[in-house]
Amino acid sequence: MQKLWNTPSGRYRLQSWLITASSAVVITSLFFLLHTIIPVPDQSPVEAARRENLITVLFIVLSVLILFPAREYFLRRIFKRQDWETLIDEDIHHLDFLARQFSVDSLLHQIIPDLLFWLRVSSARIALLSEDRRSYRFHIYKNGKIIKGNAIYYQKTEELKREFKAYRKIACIDDEDLPEGLKDIMQQNRVAWIIPFIFRTRLLGFLFLMEPPRNRYADRALQLFAGKAAVSIQNHILSSKIIDAGEFEKELQSAEKIHSLMKNSRVPAYPGFQLQPHQDASGSSVQEFFTVDDGLFLVIFATQRGGGVSGLLLSGLLGHLYSLVHVERDLSIHRILGHMRKENSLLRMEPGVEMLIAQFHAGGSMTVFVEGKQFRFQDTTQPDRILISPGWRNYVDLTPGILYRIEHNNQILLDIRANSNPAAEAIQ
Repeated sequence: MQKLWNTPSGRYRLQSWLITASSAVVITSLFFLLHTIIPVPDQSPVEAARRENLITVLFIVLSVLILFPAREYFLRRIFKRQDWETLIDEDIHHLDFLARQFSVDSLLHQIIPDLLFWLRVSSARIALLSEDRRSYRFHIYKNGKIIKGNAIYYQKTEELKREFKAYRKIACIDDEDLPEGLKDIMQQNRVAWIIPFIFRTRLLGFLFLMEPPRNRYADRALQLFAGKAAVSIQNHILSSKIIDAGEFEKELQSAEKIHSLMKNSRVPAYPGFQLQPHQDASGSSVQEFFTVDDGLFLVIFATQRGGGVSGLLLSGLLGHLYSLVHVERDLSIHRILGHMRKENSLLRMEPGVEMLIAQFHAGGSMTVFVEGKQFRFQDTTQPDRILISPGWRNYVDLTPGILYRIEHNNQILLDIRANSNPAAEAIQ
């Protein structure tokens, strides 16, 4: 009795039976009440027949006008839903069920359990594409309850994508038109039905039913449900991307502020040279001068493009260089280059950082090493003359009074002029 009461149709049957039984008692009581109220005539058979006919007519009239409408009234008060919904033995009709709006979270914890109960399916699995669009999060249902959820990459996903790209509808194991590849997947996983969640050309998830649904509306309802589920998953992924983009934008703004602070390097005065840096409005480079044992070094890090990501990357390289200079005082171009290559993987990352290291020597000469193809060290009086080659230690003897220029990707970074008078001071 309790098992029958726990199902919607069972409750309906029990309540309907109780109402019918109560109505029968009332009708029977009315019949006997009429016999009590109407006096018993003489023993004449004709009068007795007339009495019975009168009681019968009154009983029919009262039943039709009062008792039957009363019964319908009480049934409507007890059963809030329409009879056709209840009589098909469903707690939720599929049209009413699919009218609900749901998110991914409510899909997992509310919609799917209700759907499985409506389908009368005890075991199922659902896979939803994760925010990174690389793996699927699996959730297992048993007796209408979620019992397990793991972020795993389903091994047959690529095969499912390939199969559903052409099939694009619910797969039933008993369908004669089912492709062999899809049928093999279902047999291997002991799946009766697969409901794909397809948005445009992307498989956003799928529902495995381990047994066929026992509901005559299942096919139509699941087709509509799959479309709504795909849209919900797509909206969830897009929403997560918007949130990530907002956080990423804040990080980029912070990186640009840090980059603008770190690239304001002080230009030292060094005998024999005049140094004039140019403002890099694009933010695609940083340059730093430092002295070691009375020797002057210049290091430039540059990228193809500026922006927050490049700023963060260049600032990180500059900070790494600061720590190197602070720890090791006996530096040379070779030691700086070897340390940056060995200890720092940022040089090999996108967006592609190039590096120039220069050491200034007394007498107006320089040793320059360039790693990258976009750097140019040129004599402005002979712009077509090649003074340095990438990947080599280049020794450059500067002619006094001539302007030399360092560029990267056609962006002027630094002007250098050797003085004939070693006591000349650097340009302020």
